[in-house]
Amino acid sequence: MGAAYDSLAKANFRLKRSLSAVWHAQPERHFDLPNWYVAKWSGVPSNKEETIRTYIGQSEDELAGRGAGGVATWS
Repeated sequence: MGAAYDSLAKANFRLKRSLSAVWHAQPERHFDLPNWYVAKWSGVPSNKEETIRTYIGQSEDELAGRGAGGVATWS
């Protein structure tokens, strides 16, 4: 796939690893991190705060059980 893809994949991995570390170390940021990730990084700016908070509180199985509804946000 080429060096550019490899660099992008590595940068994405580092970002997710860093966000995970902050998530575990700073529980007070449990809304800010996913809100930034979804709205800014992923480019899905139209979610309501309530929606983001609902996704934060759900397990992987609960999220998968939602089907395709909201997949662009919670994935």
